[in-house]
Amino acid sequence: MKQDPDVLIIGAGIGGLGIGALLAHQGRRVLVLEHNPFLGGRCTGYEKQGFVIDTFVHMIGRCEKGPFGEIMKRVERPDALRWWHATPDQRPLMFIDDEPYPYPDASFSTREDLIKTYRGFGLREEDIQAALTIQDTILEMEYEQTFALDDVPYSHWLKQFTTNSTLLALEHQKTLLLFVTTLKEASTGEFIRMMQNCQKDANIGYPKGGCIRIPTVLAQVITDHGGEVRTSVPVERILVEKGGVKGVRLASGQEVSAPLVISNSGIRETALRLVGEEHLPKAYVERLRMLTTGRLVEQTPMGMIYLKLALDEPVIESPLILRNVKEGAFQGSIELMQGLFEDKPPQGYKGINSFIPVTSVMDPDLAPPGRQLVNFYGLAPLNSKNWQAWIDYHLGFLFNLYPEVQRHMMWYDFSTLDRINHFSRRLYPDIIGIVQSVGQTGKNRPSLVTPVEGLYLVGSDVGQGNIGTELAAESALRLADLLL
Repeated sequence: MKQDPDVLIIGAGIGGLGIGALLAHQGRRVLVLEHNPFLGGRCTGYEKQGFVIDTFVHMIGRCEKGPFGEIMKRVERPDALRWWHATPDQRPLMFIDDEPYPYPDASFSTREDLIKTYRGFGLREEDIQAALTIQDTILEMEYEQTFALDDVPYSHWLKQFTTNSTLLALEHQKTLLLFVTTLKEASTGEFIRMMQNCQKDANIGYPKGGCIRIPTVLAQVITDHGGEVRTSVPVERILVEKGGVKGVRLASGQEVSAPLVISNSGIRETALRLVGEEHLPKAYVERLRMLTTGRLVEQTPMGMIYLKLALDEPVIESPLILRNVKEGAFQGSIELMQGLFEDKPPQGYKGINSFIPVTSVMDPDLAPPGRQLVNFYGLAPLNSKNWQAWIDYHLGFLFNLYPEVQRHMMWYDFSTLDRINHFSRRLYPDIIGIVQSVGQTGKNRPSLVTPVEGLYLVGSDVGQGNIGTELAAESALRLADLLL
C-alpha cells in the first residue's frame, strides 16, 4: 500500500476481516495486520492428506440469514458463501445413554420429535409440557421485554417453569454449547434473544469449503477493493497522542500512521497491552478488569480438547451428534471435575456429554472420496502433563458409542484450549471471549467505542445476540453502521 491507510485493522479474525470488507467496499483504504501466519482467528482450518480440517469452530447458528449473510449482501457478493443446513432429513442426533433420538431443537425438529426425545429421558408429561412452555415463551417474548431479563441468571428464570433436574441438565448443556458458561451465569435476556434469532431463522448450518472459507472470502473482498491483508505482522503498540489514535508500532519497530484504528485483538488485550493504562480513564480500566471470559476457564483448570479423526470409510451417517445421560450425570460430572483437577481422566464414561460434528457429511468435499472426517469436543484440563491419557479417554468414549470408528481410523489430530490461547494471545484462556453472562449483556455489553478518539473495537467481545463467530460478524456490521 503506497499511501497510509484510511483504516488500520489489528487482527484478521472474523470481526477484523468483516469490518475490513465492509469499509473497503465503501472506498476506504484498508490495511489489516495479523500476527499469526493464517487468517480467521478461531474460524480457520488447514489441509492434511486431502482432508480440509477446522482447527476450532464447526457450526454456525444462522448462516446466510444472519450476520454473515448481511455482510455478503452489503459487499454485493451474496453467493460467495454457500451453506449446508440441518433439515428434518439430515439433522443432529442426541444420544440418551446409547439410544439415538432427534435433538430437541425447534429449528429442525417437529413438536412430535421433541416430545419423543423428552420421553426418552423419562420425563413425566407435566415435565414435557414445561419443556415445551419454556420453548414457546422464549420464541413468543417481545424483543424489548428481553432486556429486563439481562441481569437475571437463566437458572433463576427457568425455575418458574420447572425444578426437574433432567430438564435443567438439558438446558445447562445448551448454555455450555452456545454461551460456554453455566446456567447460573448465563444472562436470560441475551439467551432469549440469541435463541429467537436462531430458531426463528431455523437456519443452523456449516460453510461449504470448511470454516476457513469465510475469512478467505472476506479477505478477497478487501484486496479486490484495493486493500491489503498482511499475515505474520505483529502489532506491538497502538500509538496515542493527546487522547487520539495516530497509528501503530509493529514488533519490527516500524510505525504505520492511520487516522482510524480498529482492533480485533480483544477488548482487554487492546486496552491493557496495546494502548496502555496511562492513556485510559481509571474507571474504564477497572471495568475491563471485572469482565470475564467464563468462570469455567478462569477459576478452574477446565479446558477443552478438539479431536479430528480421519476414517478410511464413512461410519457415521448423522452430521452432528450430541450425547446426554439419563441417570448419573451429576455424579459423573463430579468425577470428571475431580479428574480435571488431578489431571487424570476418570474411570468409565458415566456423565460424559459430547459434541461430535461430522463435517464431511455436511460437505463431502472436505474429505477424499470414500473417506470421512469426524470431530470430537471433550473436556480436559487447561494444561496437561499427559495429553495422551485425555486423548485415549475421549477416543474410548467415541469408540464405545461408534465401535466402527476405531476399526476405520487412519489418524487423528488434536487441538486444545491452551493452543487457542497461544494463537489468540489473550490475557486469559477463553473459548468465545467475553461471555454473555449476567452483567455483560444488553446495556452492560462492552462498547465498540473506546475512550481513545479514533480507536474502535470489533470481535466476539463486543458482539451481541448471536453465537461464537456470528458475534464477531455482528460487531462488524454495527461498527460499519457507526462509521459510515
